[in-house]
Amino acid sequence: MVVTEYSLIGALLRFYPDTIEDFKEVGMNCVGCPSSAKETIGQACNVHSVDVNELIKKLDKRING
Repeated sequence: MVVTEYSLIGALLRFYPDTIEDFKEVGMNCVGCPSSAKETIGQACNVHSVDVNELIKKLDKRING
């Protein structure tokens, strides 16, 4: 799977539930909230002041090895 800043958090967690650890590592502890299901990675990074490129690298490494 290709992860981008436009990827929906809900879809990512549905197919790759272990990625929740990467979100928590960067301080996004509310990724299980109903509103985050329709939020993109880019939107969440903006709200939480997280470097979107760093998070995408972590997620990509976990998903694609």
